[in-house]
Amino acid sequence: MKLFKAATVLSLTTAVLLSAALEPAGAEPVPRSGTAAGAVIARKTGEEVRFIDVSDW
Repeated sequence: MKLFKAATVLSLTTAVLLSAALEPAGAEPVPRSGTAAGAVIARKTGEEVRFIDVSDW
């Protein structure tokens, strides 16, 4: 009985993983509702991204 349960769980897990791997991605881009609040000044490897406030520019 334990072998049957293990085989069933393995079969179901394999089926779910295969169907997820073979299914094409269905994500669509979501349009931005407003304008961006800032801008990226510079980005370098190992550094943080810094945003600036441009409302009073």
